[in-house]
Amino acid sequence: MERFDLSNPGRKSSLMAKFAGSRFGVCGVVPAIRLGDATRLIATHERPEARFLLLEVTINAVLAEPSDRGVHEAVDLVWDLVAADDWTGVRTHFDLNGVIVGFSQAVVGPSEWEDETFTAAMVADVAERANAIEAVLNDVVETYVAHELGAGSLEIEPDPFGTVRLNAPIAQVIANAVSAKNPCCSYLGISSLVTDIAHQCDADGVAMAVDHGMAICAQPSWPQARLIRDERGVITGFDDDVYDGQGLAKAVAQAVLQQDVSDRERAVWGLIYFAVEDPPHDWGHEVASFLEKQRLHAGSGG
Repeated sequence: MERFDLSNPGRKSSLMAKFAGSRFGVCGVVPAIRLGDATRLIATHERPEARFLLLEVTINAVLAEPSDRGVHEAVDLVWDLVAADDWTGVRTHFDLNGVIVGFSQAVVGPSEWEDETFTAAMVADVAERANAIEAVLNDVVETYVAHELGAGSLEIEPDPFGTVRLNAPIAQVIANAVSAKNPCCSYLGISSLVTDIAHQCDADGVAMAVDHGMAICAQPSWPQARLIRDERGVITGFDDDVYDGQGLAKAVAQAVLQQDVSDRERAVWGLIYFAVEDPPHDWGHEVASFLEKQRLHAGSGG
C-alpha cells in the first residue's frame, strides 16, 4: 500500500487539519489512527528533548513488535511519558555557542534512526515538524514491511487516497460540512461524501460525491436527521432515515461531535482514508469507538 505523501506542506499548512496517520494504514485501522495521534502529540510538545525521547521510544516499541499490538504499546508508552512529564533521563548536548547539537538518553536502546529523530524533533515550525516526525515513523514502518513483503512491494499499487486528498472540491465540501452551524447538515453531508467515495473513488465517483455533498450543504433544512440528546440536553448522536445504525453512521456521528472544526476536519479525512481502503462495515464501529473515546478524553480536559 503506497501511502499519501504529506511532505513539503508549505508555511500555511495546518497540522490539525491534516489526518495524521494516513501513512500507517498497513498497521491496521485503529493502530494507524492512534499512531497518527501520537505523532501529533510528539510534534506539539514544547520541549525538544521530550520530542526526541518520545520519538525514540515509539520507534523502539514498534520495532520490538512490528504489529498492531506493538503500535498500541508504543502509543501507550508515549502517553505515559507525557503524563509523567519527567525528562531528566535525557541529556542535552550544546556546542560552544549554546546551540543544541544532540541528545542522549538511557530509557531505551539507541536506534538506527537517531540522527533522523534528532533532525525531526528540532524542526521549528510545528506543522513541518509533524510531517518530519511522521516521515521518520513512515521509514520505520516501511522498512519492516519491505523486509516482510519484499523490496519494492510498496510501490506497485496506485494511491487512490492521494488523488482524493488533492481534490480541491472534496476539501471544500469537507470544510463547508464541518463548519456548518447545524450539526445535522454536517452529519448528512459527511455521511453522503464518505459513502459515495467508499462506493466509487475514481474521478467519476469523486465528482458525484462532491455534487451530492454540495447539494446537502446547500439545503435550508435537514429533516432526514434528528439529534439525539442525553438527559442534560447534550448531543450524543443522530437518528436518521438513511444510514440508520450502521457503523459508518456511528463513525460519522463521532467525527461531527469532535470539539472543534480542526478536529472534525481531521477525523473526516481519516474516515475518507479508510473508506478508500476498505468497505465501511469493516471499520465503522471500531473507528466510532475510538473517536468517541478521543472526544470524551478531550472533553474531560485530559
